Amino acid sequence: MLLHLSDMDSPPQNQPSHADEDIERYTVASRKEILYILNGLADRKERITLLFNQGSDNLLTMLLAIDDDDGTIIFDWGGSEETNRKFLASQRSTFVTFQEGVRIQLQLGEAWETDYRGGKAFATHLPEKLSRVQRREFFRVSLPLSLPVRCALYTEKDEKLQGMMHDIGIGGVGIDSLTPIEFERSARLPRGQIDLGREFGVVECALEVCIVKRMELRSGKIAWRMGCAFINLHRSMEARIQRFMVKLERDQRAMKQTNI
Repeated sequence: MLLHLSDMDSPPQNQPSHADEDIERYTVASRKEILYILNGLADRKERITLLFNQGSDNLLTMLLAIDDDDGTIIFDWGGSEETNRKFLASQRSTFVTFQEGVRIQLQLGEAWETDYRGGKAFATHLPEKLSRVQRREFFRVSLPLSLPVRCALYTEKDEKLQGMMHDIGIGGVGIDSLTPIEFERSARLPRGQIDLGREFGVVECALEVCIVKRMELRSGKIAWRMGCAFINLHRSMEARIQRFMVKLERDQRAMKQTNI
């Protein structure tokens, strides 16, 4: 079954990294700058993924507020009470999101339940450091709910998996599906087709699976998100993706300016 994007929350896609490649990485230790970045995420209601229990569990949420006076940050309560209880029982978590193509990551300590404007929320202490990672081939553009892009992937046995694209970059693609995804990491998908629409056409590609995540949505449904890296992507296909990304970003900026 295809996943309708309106059913999905939009956490950022975890991306693989290799220390020997050209990574621009720096750590922010200034409290003022950390507060500025986090307040920006809260203002834009960016989706956040909180990874805990050594990454085996995740919580999809968003930042609600940052209290500079008592040094706490407040997150939205999750849609699954079971996941919420597990998160509260964990001692640490990793906060991950993307901001204009830059991966933002924080290491958080223990969280507790609090009240925010009459509703349940999570609170945790403001961390002392914030990491930002940018890498050209891992730059991703997330698709808006109004722009569904269908993908068809084929295994070496010619088995077909269909899904909807979550994000895309010249290095790879994130794909969502309501059908269970059972691929292992490093599995090869020798044939893939990503339909970018009439203006840009179909991207023909081969893919390697980097990560598969099972997610419980706020609606209670279960979905799967698969992050894949392109294998020897042809330059013509790369150029097609770049043009698509440029137009998508231009349209998103225009939309933001219209809403100001």
